Amino acid sequence: MIAAAIDIGTNSIKLHIGERMGDGGWRTLVDRAEVVRLGEGLAQSGEFSVAAMARAGINIEAISGENVGAARLTERYALHDAVSPGILQQALAAINTELARLDTAPAIHTLIGMGGAVITMVAVKLGLAPYNAQAVQGAVLTLDDVNRQIERYRSSSTAERRSIVGLQAGRADVILAGACIVKTVLEKFRLNALTVSDRSLRHGVLIERFPA
Repeated sequence: MIAAAIDIGTNSIKLHIGERMGDGGWRTLVDRAEVVRLGEGLAQSGEFSVAAMARAGINIEAISGENVGAARLTERYALHDAVSPGILQQALAAINTELARLDTAPAIHTLIGMGGAVITMVAVKLGLAPYNAQAVQGAVLTLDDVNRQIERYRSSSTAERRSIVGLQAGRADVILAGACIVKTVLEKFRLNALTVSDRSLRHGVLIERFPA
């Protein structure tokens, strides 16, 4: 059986097509992501813009979801460019407030990070050029790693970030916001590190929807 899953986010749209094998596992046929900036202007208007929908190539209706996204935070605090320490602290304070529900979450011992921000950050840590999924899968990203990268991105423009080995050019403008979210989540759970997974929501959907 061949099945597909699409993961639509405010920054990118990801497609995964897999074939279920005889042993119940899945073989990847297509796995790709396109940066479409669907959340562009969303913070101001509350709606997807015509231009963003055109880039996505499909009509999308937001039903529900958490309103903490790198694209939205980037717009609000101009995190696409170098910013002052004060602006960075404002962005971190906003994220801390929006994720306040995690303050009462049960304690955990292991955190698995998925998605563009953590994958990009570990690729930068490892200096991956080109990208290597096997190296990323199971790699550890520490809070110290996150803090070092935040400072590097904070003091760099989008153009300067694009020269960083391991950092995808299409994520250069939103990586600072993404790193700030990762930092906040780690601190909320009082953890010093997370383990990165190259696999994410779209892969899990196939396993959940089409059990062996």
